[in-house]
Amino acid sequence: MSSDSHKTGMKLSEILFRWKAAEQEKHQREPGVIYVTDLLECPLKRQYEEMFPEVAKAGFFNPVTLVGDIIHKGIQAIFDGALDAKFEVDGEIVLNSAKIRGRADMLMEDRVVDFKFVRSTYRIPHLHHLLQVRLYMRMFNKPKGSLLYVATDRITEIDETVEPCLAKPMTDEEIVMLLTQKNAPMWAEWECSVCQFSPCCSKARRGGE
Repeated sequence: MSSDSHKTGMKLSEILFRWKAAEQEKHQREPGVIYVTDLLECPLKRQYEEMFPEVAKAGFFNPVTLVGDIIHKGIQAIFDGALDAKFEVDGEIVLNSAKIRGRADMLMEDRVVDFKFVRSTYRIPHLHHLLQVRLYMRMFNKPKGSLLYVATDRITEIDETVEPCLAKPMTDEEIVMLLTQKNAPMWAEWECSVCQFSPCCSKARRGGE
């Protein structure tokens, strides 16, 4: 994007949202591929994304998502050069003819690190975050994993000394369980409240229902 965009009348906020939209366009869903995030969310969401792609694409207008991406880029810029690490690394495993792909935020010699921007660190780590890192550990053949949580109340790292499961890469049996799970929603206590498809979903639930 041109450095003189603001001079031509484009608002600074528009530059940020256009950057987010461009980033989203780089990562188009490929038919026949299951993404790590797919395995950790309501299976109906994938169906609705196919039914209403215009709603899915509009997700970049969510300020929370945009802020998370900005923080992610900032963390990466700080760690790059300071650590012997690789960033935004794509990986893939094939299991029972299922092609599963994912992108690790950071790979170090002995671990996978995932960056998480959350509103509050109350009740962290979240189970779906632990499962995600453990699946990346299996995908990238790393013996350990970490979650770096960034929030307004705290910045903290959760590793295997806090959560022993982060020294246990996900097994093939556990991955098969995720592939075959049909619960909709998958996380009844919160998932529907943050899903853009809940207004039209017959399975939508609100907290406490």
